[in-house]
Amino acid sequence: MQVQELVRRFDIPQLITPVKEIDVADLTGDEEAAIYETLDLIAEKIGAISTKLERWWRDTYPAFIAGAAVLKAVTGGEKTFSSARIDDMAGQLCGSFIIPEDFGKTDFTVNITKGTAAYLWGDGTNYFTPSTTVNKRCVIVVMKNGIVYLDEKPIGEQFWFIGKENTYYPWRSPIVDEQSLEEDRLIYASYTPAPMLLPPRSGSMLKVMPERTATGAKYYIFGMAFFERDYYTDVTAASLL
Repeated sequence: MQVQELVRRFDIPQLITPVKEIDVADLTGDEEAAIYETLDLIAEKIGAISTKLERWWRDTYPAFIAGAAVLKAVTGGEKTFSSARIDDMAGQLCGSFIIPEDFGKTDFTVNITKGTAAYLWGDGTNYFTPSTTVNKRCVIVVMKNGIVYLDEKPIGEQFWFIGKENTYYPWRSPIVDEQSLEEDRLIYASYTPAPMLLPPRSGSMLKVMPERTATGAKYYIFGMAFFERDYYTDVTAASLL
């Protein structure tokens, strides 16, 4: 279906994705309940450090459900999510909070130079695509405003999501993003116009224009990875691609 149809079907206000067309499969009521159960448990953990991040997490629920439906379609529509929690690894399809290894990294850091473009995923030549390996396929959904920084300020205010099939315009993150979300701790989040859904079919890059110079600037990506069970079978410090 066209991405516009997916947005309407799942009641997503807006969505960023590198494709123009995407397949989805129907989720059962039990599967949706298990997904919501997992999302709610993560929301409680996020809310313990920032109620604002928790609100954006919950706002992204429709896109998370869409990401799960996309994974089910990608894998043929016959595999199922657990009926308890999707992070319990009991189903053929699973899901959990994003880790760097989902992006082929061992940590979320980037070397930046003020005034020289950098990439949070992709590299200017190569597009990033979640795992396409059969029985290890993955769909990633990044939370709205999901580029988060703990104890250091945002990398920059200008971003550009570059899809291999789908083109967007760059956006600007408001200056207020340099104010901490919470009064008693340093938590920052860069503005994104919408959640980002990354399927295992076509790649994307997230480009940023740094406003400072640093080695190993730290950031975090808040969101969910939905995947086939064989994708993640042990703790790892190596790429899951």
